[in-house]
Amino acid sequence: MKIGIIGYGTRMHYFLDRLLELDAGVEVAAVADIDTAKAAKLLAEKGIEAPAVSLYTDADEMLARETLDGVMIGTRCALHAEMAVKVMRLHLPLFLEKPVGITDADLQRLSEAAKTSRSEVVVSFPLRNTPLVKLVKEIVDSGRLGTIEHAQAVNNVPYGGVYYHSWYRDEAETGGLFFAEGDARSGLSELPHRPAPGIGRRDGVEAGVQGK
Repeated sequence: MKIGIIGYGTRMHYFLDRLLELDAGVEVAAVADIDTAKAAKLLAEKGIEAPAVSLYTDADEMLARETLDGVMIGTRCALHAEMAVKVMRLHLPLFLEKPVGITDADLQRLSEAAKTSRSEVVVSFPLRNTPLVKLVKEIVDSGRLGTIEHAQAVNNVPYGGVYYHSWYRDEAETGGLFFAEGDARSGLSELPHRPAPGIGRRDGVEAGVQGK
């Protein structure tokens, strides 16, 4: 099974480990990222190097030239929907990082693409499958607690500081921390949200794809 990756950063680097652990005959055939040198270095850590993998700076070129069995998208948040639509038009199986989009326009584009696409799509919500979250859902669904009107949760992770620094602070990239991370923790992706404010994006993001 040959897969392509659009946006190869720390997030996809981690998920690729999990995928390769399955030993399901998966082969990384191509990667598109504006920083191909960084992508090549990360892939080499897993023993994946040219000519086994082709590197591109443009996702459209990769999708046009490669014969793929599926695609994983790990770009920065603002490009998730745009890249997903490209893949869905080709009817390829898709693994899409959260959030699926950061504006109402993003969600509308995805909805329209889904009407004609045969792509099977998996959105990255790994925490929803952890034993703790499954237990919480079981308790809530049982009705033992009555009607839940308010919930408070603590995401006690060692890397939390990253959300307050670097590109994560730019709402044009993420839609804001509450939206970008809240969807993974509590299902907030199902709630209405406001479009991201029109502040400037970081250099290179609009022109190319870059991994988180």
